[in-house]
Amino acid sequence: MRITLLAANFILFAVSFIHSLQIGLNRSSLSTWTALCFGILMIFNIRSFWIFRHKMVLSGKAHHQILQYDGPEKRTYFRVVYEQNRRPRIIINDTMFDVIDFSQKGLRFLNPKELPLHGRIEGKVIFPDGDIIDVAGNIEWKKAAQVSLHLSTTISHSFIKKELSQLV
Repeated sequence: MRITLLAANFILFAVSFIHSLQIGLNRSSLSTWTALCFGILMIFNIRSFWIFRHKMVLSGKAHHQILQYDGPEKRTYFRVVYEQNRRPRIIINDTMFDVIDFSQKGLRFLNPKELPLHGRIEGKVIFPDGDIIDVAGNIEWKKAAQVSLHLSTTISHSFIKKELSQLV
Protein backbone atom coordinates (compact mmCIF):
# COMPACT_ATOMS: atom_id res chain seq x y z
CA MET A 1 0.00 0.00 0.00
CA ARG A 2 2.74 2.46 0.96
CA ILE A 3 4.87 1.59 -2.09
CA THR A 4 1.84 1.95 -4.40
CA LEU A 5 1.10 5.39 -2.96
CA LEU A 6 4.74 6.37 -3.30
CA ALA A 7 4.85 5.21 -6.94
CA ALA A 8 1.62 7.04 -7.84
CA ASN A 9 2.93 10.19 -6.17
CA PHE A 10 6.20 9.94 -8.11
CA ILE A 11 4.40 9.53 -11.45
CA LEU A 12 2.17 12.55 -10.77
CA PHE A 13 5.22 14.60 -9.76
CA ALA A 14 7.16 13.58 -12.87
CA VAL A 15 4.26 14.37 -15.24
CA SER A 16 3.54 17.75 -13.69
CA PHE A 17 7.26 18.62 -13.51
CA ILE A 18 7.84 17.72 -17.18
CA HIS A 19 4.77 19.72 -18.17
CA SER A 20 5.94 22.74 -16.19
CA LEU A 21 9.39 22.48 -17.86
CA GLN A 22 7.75 22.42 -21.31
CA ILE A 23 5.81 25.61 -20.71
CA GLY A 24 8.56 27.19 -18.66
CA LEU A 25 9.00 27.44 -14.92
CA ASN A 26 6.78 30.32 -13.98
CA ARG A 27 5.46 31.26 -10.54
CA SER A 28 2.02 32.00 -11.95
CA SER A 29 1.78 28.68 -13.79
CA LEU A 30 -0.55 26.07 -12.30
CA SER A 31 1.65 23.17 -13.45
CA THR A 32 4.65 24.66 -11.61
CA TRP A 33 2.67 24.81 -8.36
CA THR A 34 1.28 21.32 -8.99
CA ALA A 35 4.80 19.94 -9.51
CA LEU A 36 5.96 21.70 -6.33
CA CYS A 37 3.05 20.26 -4.29
CA PHE A 38 3.57 16.73 -5.61
CA GLY A 39 7.30 17.05 -4.94
CA ILE A 40 6.63 18.00 -1.32
CA LEU A 41 4.12 15.15 -0.99
CA MET A 42 6.64 12.72 -2.44
CA ILE A 43 9.31 13.82 0.05
CA PHE A 44 6.80 13.43 2.90
CA ASN A 45 5.75 9.96 1.66
CA ILE A 46 9.37 8.80 1.33
CA ARG A 47 10.11 10.06 4.84
CA SER A 48 7.01 8.34 6.27
CA PHE A 49 7.88 5.12 4.45
CA TRP A 50 11.43 5.03 5.86
CA ILE A 51 10.28 5.92 9.38
CA PHE A 52 7.76 3.07 9.22
CA ARG A 53 10.42 0.63 7.97
CA HIS A 54 12.91 1.81 10.59
CA LYS A 55 10.40 1.28 13.41
CA MET A 56 9.67 -2.22 12.15
CA VAL A 57 13.39 -3.09 12.15
CA LEU A 58 14.02 -1.56 15.58
CA SER A 59 11.06 -3.32 17.17
CA GLY A 60 12.26 -6.66 15.76
CA LYS A 61 8.85 -7.52 14.37
CA ALA A 62 9.22 -9.66 11.32
CA HIS A 63 6.32 -10.05 8.91
CA HIS A 64 5.35 -13.49 10.27
CA GLN A 65 5.28 -12.15 13.84
CA ILE A 66 2.92 -9.33 12.89
CA LEU A 67 0.47 -11.83 11.41
CA GLN A 68 0.16 -13.73 14.70
CA TYR A 69 -1.96 -11.05 16.31
CA ASP A 70 -4.46 -9.09 14.23
CA GLY A 71 -5.89 -6.69 16.81
CA PRO A 72 -4.77 -3.29 17.96
CA GLU A 73 -2.01 -3.19 20.53
CA LYS A 74 -3.53 -1.45 23.54
CA ARG A 75 -1.90 -3.56 26.20
CA THR A 76 -0.39 -2.04 29.31
CA TYR A 77 1.12 -5.29 30.60
CA PHE A 78 3.42 -7.80 28.91
CA ARG A 79 1.61 -10.95 27.80
CA VAL A 80 2.91 -14.53 28.09
CA VAL A 81 1.69 -16.56 25.10
CA TYR A 82 1.69 -20.36 25.22
CA GLU A 83 2.02 -22.93 22.49
CA GLN A 84 -0.83 -25.42 22.24
CA ASN A 85 1.07 -28.33 23.82
CA ARG A 86 2.31 -26.28 26.82
CA ARG A 87 -0.80 -24.36 27.89
CA PRO A 88 -1.83 -24.01 31.52
CA ARG A 89 -5.44 -24.77 32.42
CA ILE A 90 -8.01 -22.73 34.27
CA ILE A 91 -10.67 -24.50 36.33
CA ILE A 92 -13.98 -22.65 36.63
CA ASN A 93 -16.94 -24.40 38.30
CA ASP A 94 -15.31 -27.84 37.91
CA THR A 95 -14.78 -27.24 34.16
CA MET A 96 -11.27 -27.08 32.72
CA PHE A 97 -10.28 -24.65 29.93
CA ASP A 98 -6.96 -24.11 28.12
CA VAL A 99 -5.28 -20.75 28.80
CA ILE A 100 -3.97 -19.15 25.59
CA ASP A 101 -2.10 -16.29 27.25
CA PHE A 102 -2.01 -14.18 30.40
CA SER A 103 -0.61 -10.94 31.77
CA GLN A 104 -0.51 -9.29 35.19
CA LYS A 105 -4.14 -8.14 34.89
CA GLY A 106 -5.80 -10.55 32.47
CA LEU A 107 -5.91 -13.88 30.76
CA ARG A 108 -7.45 -15.33 27.64
CA PHE A 109 -8.74 -18.90 27.50
CA LEU A 110 -10.52 -21.23 25.12
CA ASN A 111 -14.18 -22.15 25.56
CA PRO A 112 -14.70 -24.51 22.58
CA LYS A 113 -18.11 -25.71 23.77
CA GLU A 114 -19.07 -22.04 24.34
CA LEU A 115 -20.41 -22.75 27.82
CA PRO A 116 -22.29 -19.76 29.25
CA LEU A 117 -19.87 -17.66 31.32
CA HIS A 118 -21.01 -14.26 32.55
CA GLY A 119 -19.95 -11.51 34.93
CA ARG A 120 -17.56 -12.31 37.73
CA ILE A 121 -15.51 -15.50 37.46
CA GLU A 122 -13.38 -17.22 40.08
CA GLY A 123 -11.08 -20.12 39.41
CA LYS A 124 -7.64 -21.69 39.66
CA VAL A 125 -4.95 -21.67 36.99
CA ILE A 126 -2.81 -24.82 36.97
CA PHE A 127 0.54 -24.48 35.18
CA PRO A 128 2.41 -27.41 33.60
CA ASP A 129 5.18 -27.20 36.22
CA GLY A 130 2.61 -27.64 39.03
CA ASP A 131 2.19 -24.01 40.14
CA ILE A 132 -1.39 -23.03 41.01
CA ILE A 133 -2.73 -19.47 41.12
CA ASP A 134 -6.18 -18.42 42.36
CA VAL A 135 -7.73 -15.89 39.99
CA ALA A 136 -10.87 -13.77 40.05
CA GLY A 137 -12.15 -11.23 37.58
CA ASN A 138 -14.80 -10.16 35.12
CA ILE A 139 -15.45 -11.39 31.60
CA GLU A 140 -14.24 -8.60 29.32
CA TRP A 141 -15.18 -10.06 25.94
CA LYS A 142 -16.09 -13.29 24.14
CA LYS A 143 -15.20 -13.98 20.50
CA ALA A 144 -16.02 -17.34 18.99
CA ALA A 145 -14.40 -19.86 21.35
CA GLN A 146 -12.15 -17.36 23.14
CA VAL A 147 -12.89 -15.55 26.39
CA SER A 148 -10.99 -12.66 27.95
CA LEU A 149 -10.93 -12.37 31.72
CA HIS A 150 -9.90 -9.05 33.31
CA LEU A 151 -8.42 -9.95 36.68
CA SER A 152 -9.32 -8.05 39.84
CA THR A 153 -6.02 -9.19 41.39
CA THR A 154 -2.57 -8.82 39.88
CA ILE A 155 -0.30 -11.71 38.95
CA SER A 156 3.18 -10.86 40.21
CA HIS A 157 5.83 -9.65 37.81
CA SER A 158 8.30 -12.21 39.21
CA PHE A 159 5.90 -15.04 38.35
CA ILE A 160 5.57 -13.76 34.78
CA LYS A 161 9.37 -13.60 34.47
CA LYS A 162 9.61 -17.18 35.73
CA GLU A 163 7.06 -18.36 33.17
CA LEU A 164 8.87 -16.54 30.37
CA SER A 165 12.16 -18.15 31.33
CA GLN A 166 10.54 -21.60 31.14
CA LEU A 167 9.18 -20.93 27.65
CA VAL A 168 12.62 -20.26 26.21
